[in-house]
Amino acid sequence: MLRLFFADALDSQDALRLLAAVARRSSEGVSDLRAIEDAAELAADEGNRYPLLTLRMGIAFHQAMIDTCMQFADETRAATRAGPSRTGRSSANRGASA
Repeated sequence: MLRLFFADALDSQDALRLLAAVARRSSEGVSDLRAIEDAAELAADEGNRYPLLTLRMGIAFHQAMIDTCMQFADETRAATRAGPSRTGRSSANRGASA
C-alpha cells in the first residue's frame, strides 16, 4: 500500500506493473480462500458461522483490491494517452516541489 501511495513518482509503465503485481497477489489470495471455502461452509452447517463470514470478507477484500487496481490501471493508461495531467504539472515540476 505504501508503494502504491507513492506510485506517482514512477513512470506510467512502472506504476502499471505495480498495480498488476498488487492485483496478482490479491488474485492468489482469492484462490487460496476459495480453496478452503468448502470447509468453512461445512463449519457453518455445523453451527460455526463466523469462519465462513470471515472467509467471505477476505474474498470480498481481495476482489475489491483486484477491481480497484484494474480501474486505476485503465485510468493510468487513459491519462498516458491523453498527455499531461489536468493540473498542468509536469513530472519535472513535481520533483522540484517535493
